[in-house]
Amino acid sequence: VAWTTTPTLAGAVRRAVAALPAHATETDRMMAGVVAAGAVDPFRDDRSAEGATATGRRLIRAIVDSLPERGTTDDDRIAHRLWVRLADGPDEGWPLLETVLVALADHGMATSTLAARLAASTRAGPHAVVLAGLGAVAGPLHGAASRTVHELFVDAEAHGADAAIAEIMRRDGKVPGLGHFIHTTSDPRHALIFDALADADAPDERLDVVASVISLTSERIPVPPNVDLALGALTYVTGMGPDAGEVVFAIARTAGWIAHALEEYQETPIRSRWDRADAT
Repeated sequence: VAWTTTPTLAGAVRRAVAALPAHATETDRMMAGVVAAGAVDPFRDDRSAEGATATGRRLIRAIVDSLPERGTTDDDRIAHRLWVRLADGPDEGWPLLETVLVALADHGMATSTLAARLAASTRAGPHAVVLAGLGAVAGPLHGAASRTVHELFVDAEAHGADAAIAEIMRRDGKVPGLGHFIHTTSDPRHALIFDALADADAPDERLDVVASVISLTSERIPVPPNVDLALGALTYVTGMGPDAGEVVFAIARTAGWIAHALEEYQETPIRSRWDRADAT
């Protein structure tokens, strides 16, 4: 699969993110990259299977390239390009990220996917579909949930698992990254990511911190860990920033949103379901 860009596209994305204020979030940068990519694409409204698929590939590349560089690479593989923007570890760690991107690409009709499909139902083009999905991911209850997990591990490293869990229970009343309303017994995505993380060349001391938190919570809370805990562990262990989980989640789901859009373009458009007499 070619994840290529063009000088016009790359330049538009670069100028768009450069215009953002210093306090702009990674999600702000990704959204700006998508808007810029759409603005310079004469085929932005091509909803054919071939056209939308090609647009999706360019969009994913544009989103990755909208992020600040921590390292450089000439590699066109998305996982490699994303790894050098997020991780502090050696370049050889990028296959771990590729596994995670595949694992997170789709999860049925999740909130962000529903938002993307609603946009596709109005026959919005792929760029607008992805923006709708990113808007939902920006909420703390969806794609950004792994940030709290990451911060829990950082606190546990500094003060111990007991103190970190006590503090987050006092503040939030619950431990993040536990339980899932669909995966009530185990989240297969958690197991997949954790197995990949265990096989990677990760710092033992950080893996020990993660293990201590999981061990303590499993003793007291009879709820299995979910994918947010795995994603937070990934970002913490590999030296990524606390916002990196949201970035990884959003880029992975972009592929899924495009696939859902292709399906939705073949369906009868969704109409409003409220009584027109109540509309204002």
